[in-house]
Amino acid sequence: MTPSPAPMPHLEVRRLSKRFGPLVAVDGVDLVVERGTVHSIVGENGAGKTTLMKCIAGLLQPDSGEVIVDGHAVRIGSVHDALALGIGMVHQEFSVVGELTLAENLVIGVEPRRRGLLDRNAVREATVRLSEQTGWHLPWDARADQVGVAELQRLELLRQLHRGAGLLILDEPTAVLGPAEVDMLLSTVTDLRDQGVTVLFISHKLDEVMRISDQVTVLRGGRVVQSTAAADTSPRDLAAAMVGEALALPDVDDRPPAGDDAILEVEDLVVIDDLGVTRLAHIDLTVRRGEIVGVYGVAGSGQAELVGALTGLVPSRGSVKLDGREINDQPTGRRRRAGLGFISPDRRQEGLALSESVEENGIAGAHRDPTLSGRVVRRRQAWRDRIAELIRSYAIKVGSPDLPASSLSGGNQQRLVVGRELDMQPKLLIASDPTRGVDIEGVAGIHDLLMGIRRAGGSVLLVSHDLDEVLSLSDRIAVILDGRVTAVLDRAEATRASIAEKMTIGSGT
Repeated sequence: MTPSPAPMPHLEVRRLSKRFGPLVAVDGVDLVVERGTVHSIVGENGAGKTTLMKCIAGLLQPDSGEVIVDGHAVRIGSVHDALALGIGMVHQEFSVVGELTLAENLVIGVEPRRRGLLDRNAVREATVRLSEQTGWHLPWDARADQVGVAELQRLELLRQLHRGAGLLILDEPTAVLGPAEVDMLLSTVTDLRDQGVTVLFISHKLDEVMRISDQVTVLRGGRVVQSTAAADTSPRDLAAAMVGEALALPDVDDRPPAGDDAILEVEDLVVIDDLGVTRLAHIDLTVRRGEIVGVYGVAGSGQAELVGALTGLVPSRGSVKLDGREINDQPTGRRRRAGLGFISPDRRQEGLALSESVEENGIAGAHRDPTLSGRVVRRRQAWRDRIAELIRSYAIKVGSPDLPASSLSGGNQQRLVVGRELDMQPKLLIASDPTRGVDIEGVAGIHDLLMGIRRAGGSVLLVSHDLDEVLSLSDRIAVILDGRVTAVLDRAEATRASIAEKMTIGSGT
């Protein structure tokens, strides 16, 4: 008796690559996704997950490789092409029209018409069918700008189902949801799988991945490093694959020991967002004088909320002391005047005023320096001298300091932010992804500057998604998971394996 042939995969990707200039975002990826399964794609920030998914969904064009759907090689040149093949992607950012109802948003682009007008009966039938299919009963008659993010995210998923997607790509779908809503979403994903829908699930949250996945593929540096059945792996194994082998740390003989007195003392810090979800849960953290403390964890574990709470950008409760002085009751400006420096991970929104000149950005926050301002007339030449020295010291490539900051390349924008903050000689520098968007030479320069702060007796809280960066610079590393510090590791005990364990399953297992 001839055995039955193996079922044809729903989707295959063969040797797919995508570059952005010199950066290889996806490097020769092979992927097989079986029909009616949940196939999760995991990896650190920058591993290539979203880029790969955008190539499959028609949002980006690969430079080489093949995409095969139902056994046929296809060219997916647009989102329309993808939808015609039954592929739909739900993004982290919502694409709704606030002035329209949820029902109207559902059918945008595929509006049922009757005598030239929107067929509202057909729209209502679609909402009833989708509600019954998923168990989600949305307030369909409410305007999109009057509902919460959980409802909007469900709307995005239902929109793809309505358009006939049999293969759903979900990019970090639980990032904006509370625990109860996460449970509902994961339950819906498994229900859709049982109905024959194929789901590509992109997430940093390994506990969620393990709950719903049939297959898990790990990307690192744009390449597939592991692909296995979920039943044959564990969060610890996945984390180890995500971060790779042990890193050889640089020689540290010239690192003087940190002082015993604390420059930053954080006690019982709590952040609760607008949805009532606890984003930081009773954080305790200390940074000593002359020390670099790294903070590392999978994306979305509370790093942004921690930085926001310490800088005063996010409301919090608890105690934050800088050099012995309570500052958690102070606005951001007063925290900066007390000696808190901040390198934002989002230089375009928080670090710079892009429409203002390089000079204005370079001296922002230093106007109270008596060498830069007078009682009535600001000392223009002093400004000029200060910004010229800043440009020289931090190798900022700019035609003129009078040009807007938007004219700088991304790397030079980051150098301007870093240089400005270091030039103010803060008691504590909070460096959040300080080398983001900087070339290799620039990265080395910024690392030297951070180490220089330490050697001079200054202190740095380094919050970074680059594990190599955290390991190479930090005296101690605080591992964060689901808004909690699961461990604080001394430099000698901080390895990729120990960090991988703590950042996925905490200190209790």
